[in-house]
Amino acid sequence: MSSDSSEHAELADRLAVLAKAIHAADAVPAGKLFGLEELPNGDCWMDIAGAAALTGIKPKTITSWRTRRGPVRNPFPIPRRMLYRLYWPRQEIMKWKDRQRALVAGVQDRS
Repeated sequence: MSSDSSEHAELADRLAVLAKAIHAADAVPAGKLFGLEELPNGDCWMDIAGAAALTGIKPKTITSWRTRRGPVRNPFPIPRRMLYRLYWPRQEIMKWKDRQRALVAGVQDRS
């Protein structure tokens, strides 16, 4: 198995576990990672699997949005690159998700 396909399988497995916990309203594992700064107010860092699980958006879509600064009406938050990986504060992802939900509801109200 190539490195890319094993990373993809690992991401898919992690995404499935996180999505299941979020949908069941179970506690989601969110430990500290050596080398990342502590976030205030109990916030935690999320990688792309966490962001995908929390938003319901596929990781490839998030990656595409990141390179194009999309979606146009509600750009996805810019991640921080730390320890050669990308991370977002959970609160930024939640705020984006709330804005996105409001935008979609507004569009549906007008139709």
